[in-house]
Amino acid sequence: MGCLFCLKLNQDGSLLATATAESVQIWNPHSGKVINSLRAHQEIVTSLAWFNSDHSSLITSSLDKSIIHWRDYQPVAIYPEHQDWLRCLAISQDDSHLVSGCVSSIIYCWDIGTGKVIFKISDAHQSQLADINMINSLQFSDNNIFASGARDGSVRVWDIRTPKLPITRIQAHNGKLNSVLFGHDSNRLVSSGRDNSIRLWDVRRLGPSCNNNSLNKNWIMEYNQHMCTGYNISCSFFNDERQIVTGSEDNLIYIYDVTTGVVEKTLRGHPSVVHLVDNCSSHPLKLFSSSIENTSIMVWSPETQISPETEKKNRESIRSSELRESVLNPHRKALVELTQKYGDQILKIFYKNDYKLWSPNFDWQGLLTDLGNSQSADILQMVNEMSIDITLVSELLPNQMTSSSNSDENSMGDDSTPSLLSDNPELQGLSVEQLQTTMFERQTARERQFEARELLRQRVVNSPVEDRSDSSSSSPSP
Repeated sequence: MGCLFCLKLNQDGSLLATATAESVQIWNPHSGKVINSLRAHQEIVTSLAWFNSDHSSLITSSLDKSIIHWRDYQPVAIYPEHQDWLRCLAISQDDSHLVSGCVSSIIYCWDIGTGKVIFKISDAHQSQLADINMINSLQFSDNNIFASGARDGSVRVWDIRTPKLPITRIQAHNGKLNSVLFGHDSNRLVSSGRDNSIRLWDVRRLGPSCNNNSLNKNWIMEYNQHMCTGYNISCSFFNDERQIVTGSEDNLIYIYDVTTGVVEKTLRGHPSVVHLVDNCSSHPLKLFSSSIENTSIMVWSPETQISPETEKKNRESIRSSELRESVLNPHRKALVELTQKYGDQILKIFYKNDYKLWSPNFDWQGLLTDLGNSQSADILQMVNEMSIDITLVSELLPNQMTSSSNSDENSMGDDSTPSLLSDNPELQGLSVEQLQTTMFERQTARERQFEARELLRQRVVNSPVEDRSDSSSSSPSP
């Protein structure tokens, strides 16, 4: 099991690219067939961008600290200069420049023709609100102007001809920022954040740069009926920019009227958080989406004709997935709360030690041992145990949405993952209701143990200095 990390249509809508971990799949979006699989990265692919004129070329970035330029499904150039976890990238409208952003808040600008760095902006989003203020999103409005959005909710607009200072900077969201995108007229800028809001800005009204960290309220429209507090959920202009479409944590897709901010339609079909949506101007009413639950892609269009047999299969798939999600609901909720409260702390652990997140040989126990008797160890222990539970439930309640007709290219490689059921024989043979109760009890006990250890740590911290050695030696090991 797993989910897609990226989903992006090329400019004419003839190809769809998705990223599952360290590989990229190229699809025919009309037939639903995989055309090719691009494999060169050694870690999670974090972003991809299609060229605007050459519709078969794209660029990808990864946590392996490299950028790869692909043409005709082959790597033609590799840009290794970042030496940092890469998070996002964007290509200028004339395909001459590339900007890339990384975890340490550095933005590089590249000459795509030569593969050389033109300039580097260090600490592009200097912040007092986040220790690690990664660049989460980048987009060009034309050949020279681009916007950057960072983890702390801030947005900057830059000109590559004068990159020393941003044209303007605003605090766009109180929560973490997910994405920024320009409209076709280059004046409208959309930002989405984890404060349950998407905001539309007129760049001409933002004024000069300022260092004010308070929320800028000069947006021209806000869209806030969807749910987004813990996940990196994308949004997109839709229907020739008359609408904005977004995923949501309540498993729905929301379509807003751009002018009024009113929800014009919600789409139901995904069994879990919808985190990826995309469409292209050549097919203005065709939408592609994916959820965190699996690597399946849903295609939405008012023109689509569905046979009764397909509709029946879709209903069965949704029921099956919703059943599994009902079992995993305590885990999903706990993961969101953990990432909201301790996300920065978890990120710093992995980033500081450059842990390979997608290594099949990742040593969780070794990591926990290195962290010792600490809050960080307890947090990661709980994340690991919840991940195991989620995998177990996926094995016990197989996902019917990924049909046997799908090729191996659009799966996360479940067949190669050793089954965990042999280590958990007590779960086999349980009814859905029994499994739901068991998983709820496991998660509740896990959270209580974490809270007890936190309380013990606080007592140790607040105890007199001469008593700390005795108190700490009696605390349980992780």
